[in-house]
Order: sequence, then structure tokens, then C-alpha cells
Amino acid sequence: MAFNFKGGIHPDTKKSATHKKPIEEMKPPRVVVLPVIMHKGTPCGPIVDVGERVLVGQKIAESTSPDSCPVHSPVSGTVSAVEPRITVSGEKVLSVVIENDFEDEQIPVSETYDRFRTLSAKELSAIAREYGIVGLGGSARPLSKKLLDASDRVDTLILNGAECEPYVSADNRIMVEYSEELHDGAMIIAKAVGAKEVILAIESDKAHAIAEMRRVFTKKSGIRLSVVHTKYPQGSERQLISSLLGREVPPEGTGADVGVLCVNVSTAVALSRAVREGKPLYERVVTVSGSAVANPKNLLVKIGTPIEELFDACGGFLEHPDRIIAGGPMMGHSQFSLDAPVQKGTNAVLAFCRGEDKNEPESVCIRCGKCVDACPMNLMPLYIYRAYKAGRLSDCEEQNVSDCTECGCCAYVCPARISLVSAICAAKQKILAAKKEERQ
Repeated sequence: MAFNFKGGIHPDTKKSATHKKPIEEMKPPRVVVLPVIMHKGTPCGPIVDVGERVLVGQKIAESTSPDSCPVHSPVSGTVSAVEPRITVSGEKVLSVVIENDFEDEQIPVSETYDRFRTLSAKELSAIAREYGIVGLGGSARPLSKKLLDASDRVDTLILNGAECEPYVSADNRIMVEYSEELHDGAMIIAKAVGAKEVILAIESDKAHAIAEMRRVFTKKSGIRLSVVHTKYPQGSERQLISSLLGREVPPEGTGADVGVLCVNVSTAVALSRAVREGKPLYERVVTVSGSAVANPKNLLVKIGTPIEELFDACGGFLEHPDRIIAGGPMMGHSQFSLDAPVQKGTNAVLAFCRGEDKNEPESVCIRCGKCVDACPMNLMPLYIYRAYKAGRLSDCEEQNVSDCTECGCCAYVCPARISLVSAICAAKQKILAAKKEERQ
């Protein structure tokens, strides 16, 4: 067992409903809605017009910016609209709406790479960008930029299979069912960026994935399996690097600053398919679970599918859900519309019955310090909260509010039920807005 990281919490994992269920391919929807930005970086612009017919794998939005990532069509059909549509973040974003003709006509594969084991970081980055690969663990950062940043700067590649959020089991099933492609993707990345060591990190509660990885690694060398503590947020890049290697990522830095590239297991599989098959990222595995879901599943879903159709594919609801979340329950977004589509970073959609929400009226902070003990970033959330409520944004900055990863550990353990994360997010937004205004 690898050593631990400071802070964190131990919520009930709630994965039993789906962690043993094989991935099922979901029937393509009648209409897909594709926001032109599904990554952290410069937004894309649509490159198709209303009335135009598109094919599976065709680019429908792109940008020339190096920190951008194109969007590809997951179906063949006709563009029916290019207009703002609601997304899982709650915002309306310019989106390309495509009516599926169910002919599944694909664009010809332009090139595959027989010499995939000898690709340079620059070549691999170009492939990742061309095929729209982003971090599928929730970060949605363009993989092309991560690969270039890590080139000749890292000695270790970490494959992140921790999947620490409750209910979510998409990565677990990826490791069980796509183990060969995962190994391929890892070797391609390691060779390109010059990593001498490759570590696959899996939390100890994923017995099936651990067994499958050990079976694969007895036949193929090059990857070391490391079973880490089941603890939230073990899957965060900073915490995983700390647990495995004892290296501390500097504030506002990345893993490459301490010689490490961290890539989610689903991302590695997507990159392998792009290199070996010329397949863009237009579908992903999504866990559909929660107490209100009739038959929880792990579904292979076309990106752009409305989340309502995912619940329909799982037998609908046992009762009218009190809350629906896109993503995990700790860092996901509550939904007010089932029309929001699955995006590249959507690893789960969850629905919960009435009475499960533990939100209660806030009471007075009793200065117990539990939020300080739980914070994996060594922050003092109660002092940030007090400074924000008093309007002292400069004090928030002195307390390093920008280092907060918004993991939710502080709010989870707070006996006063104070909305610490909401306050911290608001403080960060106000500080950014003030700095922007000052620059202008």
C-alpha cells in the first residue's frame, strides 16, 4: 500500500450498483447537441452550416489556438441549428445541433500510425489535438497541451485509475474491459514524452480492475501497478503524485513541474484508438446511477446525447428525483434541465430520491477545525469563509484561496453545514473579476 496524503475524507463509495456491470453501448439518440467548447481553453467556432450533412467523425467546430480542441460529430445526419443551448454547467453555450439519420456513415480514416511506438511528443500532441482528445477524468484539459508541456521534462507517467468520487465506476470498467488498449496507450505516451517509469494507480476497492491489470501485466512489461488507499480526493493529480512519489506540485503549477505526467485511464484508451484506428473522441463511458434510477448502468454514450435519454436507457426513475447531478456527487453540477447534453468531461449522471440531500440550514461556525484537517491542499477554509463574508478579498488571497481545488471535503465534514465551497468559489470569481478590471 502506498503512503497517504494529508487531509481527505472517507465517504461511502456507493459503487456496488454499477462496478460489476459491463459497459453497454447505448442506442444513438435522434438528436445530438454539441457545445463548441467542451474543454478548458479557447472556445472553438462552428465550421458547419444549418442544412449541411455531416458524417460520423467529421469536425464540426475548431479553433487555431494551441490551447483548444476540436469537436467531432458522433452521428451522421443534418445540422438543424447552430444556437445557444443549455449545458451541464448551467450556462447556455453556442452549440451545433445535428439530427441523426441513423445511417452511421463515417468519414474515411485518413491515416493510422503503424510506427506508433516511435512517435515524438510533438507528433503525438498533433494527433491528440486533431482527434479532439481531452482529459476524461473530469479536467477536460486538452491532452495535446499536456503532452507538449511534459516533453523531456518528466521521468514518470502516472495512469490515474483511482476514480475516487462516490457512485462513479466508468474508469473501473474501462480498466476491466479495455485493458489491452490501456496498456497500448500508456506505452505510446511514455515513449513520446520520455518517461522512464510508468505507474498505474488504482484504489484498493477496485478488486476486479486490480485483478485484470495484474493479468495483463504478467504478459506485458513496462507498467508498475500501485494500489493506493481508498480515500477522497485520491484521484486528484496533486494528491496522487504526493501519495505515489512524495513530490509536491507547486501552487498554480502542474505535474510536469515535478517531473510527472498524470493521465486518466480513459484518456489513454481514447488516445490509443486515435493513433491505432484514426478514431476521434465522439463517445465515452458514462455511469448512470443513484437511488432514483431504476436500473443503474455503465453506458457507452455518444457525446451530445441529452442526459434524459441516459436515464430512459436505464429504465427511467423509480420515483421523481429530488436532485440530478452531472458528474460525481462531490464535484458535479446539479441539473435543472434534462436537455443538457453529455460532454467530453461527463463521467456520470446521478439521480437521487427525496430525503437523501443532507443540506440543512447553516449554523454558526464553532471553530472545530475539521475543515482544516480535511483540506488536502493545506488551506484554512473557515478563515477564507470569514474573510469573504466580511468583504476582505485581500485576506482571501493571503489565505491562498486560488489553491483551492473545490473538492468539497471541507463542506462535507462541517458540523455547522456551512456552504464553504460556495463561498470560496465566489471569492475566487470576485478576485479574478477585480484583477481583470484592474488590467483593463
